[in-house]
Amino acid sequence: MPYLSVPVKKLIRFTPDEAPAIAAEFRRIAHRLSQLAGSLGVINSNLEAGWDGQARVRFLAAAVEMPPDGETVCGWLRDEAERIEAITVERWDTVYEDQWVPD
Repeated sequence: MPYLSVPVKKLIRFTPDEAPAIAAEFRRIAHRLSQLAGSLGVINSNLEAGWDGQARVRFLAAAVEMPPDGETVCGWLRDEAERIEAITVERWDTVYEDQWVPD
């Protein structure tokens, strides 16, 4: 019997099947949030031109940071999508290999 089947540990690396779908969802959310932040920026500029009084001052004080904050969150979501797509899982499997056994 010149060959013998021997168990050997083998490292298997793979990306989980769910990773691309989760990353795509993060990108979709980032895109929608970017649209909403842009819309809020338009509302803010329109209000600045046609709305006077203390209510305007209070609203703008509360809302002026929202579009930039929204874009910051969008950037984070896009970065996380890339990180999720790059996730690699390692698993050790036992495989059987034929090895030569001298007589």
